[in-house]
Amino acid sequence: MNASVAIQSLPQAANDEELIRIVDEVIAYIKSTGLNYYVGPFETAIEGDYDELMDIVKECQHIAIRAGAPSVAAYIKVTYKPEGDVLTIEKVTLAEAFIGLLSGVLIGFFMAVIMDRFEKMYQALYPLVVLTQTIPTVAIAPLLVLWFGYEMMPKIILIVIVTFFPVTVSLLDGFRSADRDTLNLLRAMGASKIQIFWTVKFPGALNQFFASLRIAVSYAVVGAVISEWLGGFSGLGVYMTRVRKAFSFDKMFAVIFLISAISLLLMWMVDLVQRKCMPWEERK
Repeated sequence: MNASVAIQSLPQAANDEELIRIVDEVIAYIKSTGLNYYVGPFETAIEGDYDELMDIVKECQHIAIRAGAPSVAAYIKVTYKPEGDVLTIEKVTLAEAFIGLLSGVLIGFFMAVIMDRFEKMYQALYPLVVLTQTIPTVAIAPLLVLWFGYEMMPKIILIVIVTFFPVTVSLLDGFRSADRDTLNLLRAMGASKIQIFWTVKFPGALNQFFASLRIAVSYAVVGAVISEWLGGFSGLGVYMTRVRKAFSFDKMFAVIFLISAISLLLMWMVDLVQRKCMPWEERK
């Protein structure tokens, strides 16, 4: 991550000679950092890593105070220059969201099937499924980063946690709302439990499944961004954190609109898949 910082105001001093001496000490420190810099008539610009620049700016202020300045009125303008454009950064977030969403949907589907098939499993697992949603994501995300590091794994786990719940609950309700008379008829005709599941229960639960999938896709993108806020090297969440610290609110709003557009696009894709998978709903 690259950035540039410009210190535009000079420290206050008793006279011009004192001011020049203080500024020279600050410039000497900037030179010692080994970073690219430019000393202009109105500001000093430095380029380098964002976090490193913030430490340098603080040290410049401390040096001016130690050099004898009664106060330091430095206006700091930070220009954030990410590695790659927003579309490149977006790919990281989309990859996390897609992998987490796919994993969450698969886990939710199998948990719903198991709880529908075995009553004891329903009694044991359902309270735990609900319990996972009582923990705020902003509270568990730092723990995931601590346990699994700053790579993609903690982001995927957080996305799974927020996406599997609506899929599990909706599918389970769909399975259990199957028409009892139809189930009894198929059992009387000698149909197996697998045949009953694929011919009655699963098709009847598709409406609930796609309704939960719309919720899950939006949660996946938001979950990826939140997890990147709390720890990461790249992605839209990291980008938003950087531009917020740089007071580049125009870029921050641009990312917000981009996240909304991605969520709307994914929900539209879910509607498209639903129409392909449920053609009888179109005929209705």
